[in-house]
Amino acid sequence: MKNKHLTPRKSEKTSSPSIRRSPQLNKSSKNTPAPSPAPESKRNWINWNVRAFYTLIMILSFISVIAAGTLPTLLLVFSLQLLIFKELISISTVANKERHLPWMRALNWYFLLITTNALYGKVFYKYAMRIRIEFLTEIIQFCTINHRFVNFALYVFGFVWFVASLRPNYYKYQFTQFSWTLMLLFFVVYQSHFMVDSILEGLFWFLIPVSFVIVNDIFAYVFGFFFGRHSLTRLSPKKTWEGFIGGAISTVVFAFMFGYNIATVTLLPVQLHSIFLAMFASLIAPFGGFFASGVKRAFKIKDFGNTIPGHGGVTDRFDCQFIMAFFSYVYYSTFIKGSTISITSIMAVIVSKMTHQDQIQLYHSLGNHLSAIDSTSILTASFEAVKTKLV
Repeated sequence: MKNKHLTPRKSEKTSSPSIRRSPQLNKSSKNTPAPSPAPESKRNWINWNVRAFYTLIMILSFISVIAAGTLPTLLLVFSLQLLIFKELISISTVANKERHLPWMRALNWYFLLITTNALYGKVFYKYAMRIRIEFLTEIIQFCTINHRFVNFALYVFGFVWFVASLRPNYYKYQFTQFSWTLMLLFFVVYQSHFMVDSILEGLFWFLIPVSFVIVNDIFAYVFGFFFGRHSLTRLSPKKTWEGFIGGAISTVVFAFMFGYNIATVTLLPVQLHSIFLAMFASLIAPFGGFFASGVKRAFKIKDFGNTIPGHGGVTDRFDCQFIMAFFSYVYYSTFIKGSTISITSIMAVIVSKMTHQDQIQLYHSLGNHLSAIDSTSILTASFEAVKTKLV
């Protein structure tokens, strides 16, 4: 038998009573206007100030690293490469699926490691040889001499590791992640290694293309901010034709003034090469930014990160540098450097392909050859002097 006193009536409310506001409070709340968001122009100027401040900091930091020499510049490139790879890997990661695939993230970084070893291994080994530890020296020398085989062995291990890590119900996700990783290795690691090659050829050939991209990016933003009216591409609605054209003209003018010799007022070869590089930096390199914008649209994100206030992630700031590095090194190798034989390449062959005894023998042979050339030059000079006196 049900207890009538315990059963609530239909007219009664079982939920807790709500607190009513007084008529004066309701009236005053209606009359009080809601806080309006900041005007669009004000937000734009705030973003302008933040962006300009951190741009100045980045430029000063870049100049300081360049002034510090080759090794700090190489470390800067490697650090940026790691940060960009980390940002791009993170946007494709699905946390719920990663919990069931504990080795997926480790595989991504492993393939980054072996790709870095394939591209920069000999450079690392060159500096590592300075460490005077006998056991470590033997390992480094073995890896240097058999560099190609070591890379292949590392790749095979990674390939077997990936196949062994495949799990039912996650095949599509795993192969998608693997494909994304391989694409990043090409677009980020492979293209950025041309920066390293340019640095090893001389900081001048690294500074020029990087500076042109920076100048083009700054002036494209300035012209777009003040004069932008016509959208350039749907991939990046904020980019305008006015900014694109203004940035291109400014970059070419900067390239012409770069290295300008007031004393002779002539078109120097370095200026001619600079103009070609500047045209690529202003007309083609921005498509690297459009490509990055397409990636952001595909993953439905605004920025790749928030590392740099006012700019976004590291990838947002350096997306145009990769294809520029590729072009500048190819241009330098084809039209400036000429011969593919250099002291660096010869030394790489000597260190990686010759044993210690062969290197010593080469050293003595080269010394004898140079001594013979010097002796011949002295004898020729003496003969010419005697001949002149007799005549």
